[in-house]
Amino acid sequence: MIKNKILQPIWPPRQARGLRQAQSNVVAGAVRTVRSRAHAMGASHLDRGATTSNGAHKIPTDFKKAINSDPIVKGAWADITPLARNEWICWVTSAKQEETRKRRIEVGLDKMRKGMRRPCCWSGCSHR
Repeated sequence: MIKNKILQPIWPPRQARGLRQAQSNVVAGAVRTVRSRAHAMGASHLDRGATTSNGAHKIPTDFKKAINSDPIVKGAWADITPLARNEWICWVTSAKQEETRKRRIEVGLDKMRKGMRRPCCWSGCSHR
């Protein structure tokens, strides 16, 4: 009964795959636009890609001052691993609003005073 019937390809047509690629390029462009606007507005702390040559995050000045102001936290900071430091830094800098960032610094210092070595209830650093 099925004579000379052309079979449909299993993979989606080439055009559909190109469309998905175009959509991902649009999303990547939106991320670049948000970062460039934030940088132009002076919100350099919103750039979450700031790392050193060995992959460690650069510690923001406000977070560094807060750590150095408390001797217990300063000792805890010196005692934790570089990976744990990266996670604390990324947790603080991943805040989108300045209020959240300040609150995370305060909460982070309190948690380090209590002996926590890594931020709790957080998905982890996206830069790993």
